[in-house]
Order: sequence, then C-alpha cells, then structure tokens
Amino acid sequence: GGIVFLPVGRPVGRAQVNVNGNFADVITEVVDRAVDEGELTEPDQQLCLVTSVLPHSINVSYDWSWGKIASKINGIDVKNMRHLAKLCSEVQEGEVTIDFKVQGDTRQHVVFDATEVKECNDEILAANKINHWCSPELLEARTTRW
Repeated sequence: GGIVFLPVGRPVGRAQVNVNGNFADVITEVVDRAVDEGELTEPDQQLCLVTSVLPHSINVSYDWSWGKIASKINGIDVKNMRHLAKLCSEVQEGEVTIDFKVQGDTRQHVVFDATEVKECNDEILAANKINHWCSPELLEARTTRW
C-alpha cells in the first residue's frame, strides 16, 4: 500500500543521537520510550517505524502515520521487520489492518483492502523506482522462531 517501514532499535537510536549532536529527535524519542516501557529486551526485537508514505490514491490520507511504530498486523503483535514482512505477505484477501503504538487507550490504525493493494502495488513501485515491495532477505525462510 505504499507505507515504508524501516527497522529501529537501540543501535539506531544511539547513532541518531550522535548524528544530531546529542539532541533527541523522533527516532531517539521512540526508542527511548520503547526501552522505558520494557520493549527491545530481546536481540531480535525491532521497532518498525513508518518513514514514508508513497504517493498513491490507496493511501492518500495515511501520511499522518509518518514516525509511528507498527504494533500489530491484523491483530498480531509485530516483533521485527522480518515478522512484519511475513504477516503482510500472508494476507491474500480481505483487509490488512496496521495498528500503531499510541499512548493510552486510543487506537490509531490504517486499513487496506488486500486485493486493492495487490492491484496497485506494481504501479506504486514503478512510480517510485522501487524493485520489490519488501527487501527479499526479509522473506527468506528461517529456522529460528519469531
């Protein structure tokens, strides 16, 4: 659907502080909050941060999601980028609902029709000169558990 995610974890958060001359920004704040809330305790845990929303009519109103962390795909907790890619690739029909981490009891989410995403995927990728909807190595089979 044109929402771009990048992995964020403790090393990225530390590097971002160094790049910004010890000033916090959205990325460092997100990482710090996750650490404070007891997340990122396992080596393979990552936050999946929305870093861009590619232009297309399917996601025209979803640019508010920039800087948000994906928490669930269709109700399943997201553990890392590989897990996010797996969850998204498994949806063949119906809706894809992406929930984002928010404070309190509110809910922020986006909903895509899986069939519509498949129909416009090539158009979005071509318009943005992107070869694949996902880094191929994220979809390779693994023998370890999520």
